[in-house]
Amino acid sequence: MKIVGISGSLRKASFNTKLLELVAEIGSDHQLEIVPLNDIPLYDGDLEEAGMPASVTALSGKIRAADALYIATPEYNFSTSGVLKNAIDWLSRDRDPSMPLGGKVVALGGTSAGMSGTSNAQAHLRHTLALLGCDMVTNPQVLVASNYEAMVEPSDMLKDLIGKQLAAMEKRVKMHAAMG
Repeated sequence: MKIVGISGSLRKASFNTKLLELVAEIGSDHQLEIVPLNDIPLYDGDLEEAGMPASVTALSGKIRAADALYIATPEYNFSTSGVLKNAIDWLSRDRDPSMPLGGKVVALGGTSAGMSGTSNAQAHLRHTLALLGCDMVTNPQVLVASNYEAMVEPSDMLKDLIGKQLAAMEKRVKMHAAMG
């Protein structure tokens, strides 16, 4: 299974990027490419009218070519990050007939310092991504609370949960392939 991973955090030492690295490690029999969002400009209709920025076109192409998308989101003010929402807004504007998100299998994970483990951010993302036609993997959920302790030394329980989530993604991808 070929997976594109995006982190909703730009920070070099981001725990959400570390979560994607853990997903890649656990799913080592799959290909997971982490694509940073650092070069995605703020959405601007004038920029869009002038032509899609190269960074957006590159991200769209990578997502189109992948079997699935894994998003690791932080939780800021009970929602996802502006960086991640901005990238999704750009992706939703891609007018190519094979929209990058339409029908794409998507799983969410996230880590935060608080006790909710990004549950609010993931709920907002699920709502937005479902509207865009994504096939959401809703169970199991990867909600990592107290991220410093949890991500410095990930527990066997977290690793098992990620493994189960990857298995659910793979099942969905195989179902899509069987349907043609």
